[in-house]
Amino acid sequence: MRRTTAIFLCLCAAAIAAPAAVCAVDVEFSGYALTDLRFTVQGEPSQFNYAEQWLNLAVKPIITDQVFLYGSVNIVANTIAQKSVSVTDQENRTITDPLWFELDQAYLSLASLGWKNLDVRIGKQRIAWGTADRFNPTDHLNPIDAHDPIDFGKKVPTVGILATAYAGPITLTGAVMPLYEPAVLPVTDLHGIFQAQFHQMAHTIKINTGSASLNQVVQAMMAPALASAQLGNLQVDSTLPPLTLSNMQAGFKLGGRAGVFDLSACYEYVLDDFGVPKDVLIGVPDPLNIHSLNVNVSQTFPRLQLIGGDMAASLPFLWDLGVWAEAAYFIPQRIQTTYEVDTGQFNEFLIQKGGHYGPAGGVVVGHDRPTDKPYFKITAGFDYTFPGAWYINAQYVRGLFDENTNSLVANYVFAGVDKPFFYETLKLRLFGGYCFDDHSWMLLPQATYVPYKNVELIVGSLLIFGNIGTKFGAFGNDIMFTKAKVSFK
Repeated sequence: MRRTTAIFLCLCAAAIAAPAAVCAVDVEFSGYALTDLRFTVQGEPSQFNYAEQWLNLAVKPIITDQVFLYGSVNIVANTIAQKSVSVTDQENRTITDPLWFELDQAYLSLASLGWKNLDVRIGKQRIAWGTADRFNPTDHLNPIDAHDPIDFGKKVPTVGILATAYAGPITLTGAVMPLYEPAVLPVTDLHGIFQAQFHQMAHTIKINTGSASLNQVVQAMMAPALASAQLGNLQVDSTLPPLTLSNMQAGFKLGGRAGVFDLSACYEYVLDDFGVPKDVLIGVPDPLNIHSLNVNVSQTFPRLQLIGGDMAASLPFLWDLGVWAEAAYFIPQRIQTTYEVDTGQFNEFLIQKGGHYGPAGGVVVGHDRPTDKPYFKITAGFDYTFPGAWYINAQYVRGLFDENTNSLVANYVFAGVDKPFFYETLKLRLFGGYCFDDHSWMLLPQATYVPYKNVELIVGSLLIFGNIGTKFGAFGNDIMFTKAKVSFK
């Protein structure tokens, strides 16, 4: 922590000293401070489950008309203490009051590099592609940042090179991301989610041990166990792709304008953010009395090819109605998932009946090929501001960020309405989403009070309708949140 603080102080000192050292350099500063506190309003007792304080600082030294640097850092304090700590832990503030420091973006921007119509950006950066509102199927060069599960569409800036060439009305963009990073996941209790998934699996799993007689034995044992047993220990391990040249990611986009429509088409050669199970080992502590199961999952990250396009327009013949549509066709690398059971001393009995051991050390009971089928993701929507400053936004979405196989892709509708009052001192918002496939839904009402310029005081709630095995039900209990944010520029 001391080293991190020292690095941060050195960066600040360098940024402040830069204008004095080079008088010709203009430096722009910006940032914000945010306090975000959440608590459950469902179940007893209500409890705080999220408490973070963010300090964001950004600096932009403008070296010349063609060259500038941009850097931003986040300092984040998480004040939700662990449930159980030792006396020694209480002596260590990094445990009771954890703090982390992250470099958000840091890149060099070069305009007219060798050619007046060529711009290049090098470094840790956010490359945002697509025209839809937050749900962008073609935006796959940066991994998802789901640390805050209700901050839809946030991404992690990663190291890359972005080149943009302008040829009249046509724009050609190319990007290369040499270093792979996976999605950032929220702090979630996975037990309830996996429990529901295993109960559903009881009706769909296809036992294939390689032996017809053994298939019947395992089917009789596993089907009722998956339907009724409780989930014991759960461990999910991910093997990240090696940082080799062959695992670099890249994308190309061609854009232009036709009448009132902004159009683009893209191709991306990327890696999956969330991972696909490669091996699933189901531990059965007592095969004669199955009441609990232990699960070990090993994940891999397949290669994806993405072919996509988007359009956006403001339609003057429909009172400047804003419309957009975005679609991507995903062709995943084929991955086989192996399901195994570990029944302890009964493993040898299953082997004698015709079974065989798998890579995780259990007896193979089946296979799945979740990435054999390509899939589409689509977003289409509109927005409009009615008289009285009533703002409406609605979108159809096929496929959310984490739905990375054909069987997982689901269909949704998201819609919201905003209304300001008292010269925008008070802003009310109601946002909601509905899943057509499992009929779960959510509501996100929010009120924002702006007492001074650049100051926002926010209160809202996330209301969940659906059991834990559904898409929105996986969010857990209903929560309320309060936020206070001040920004400067």
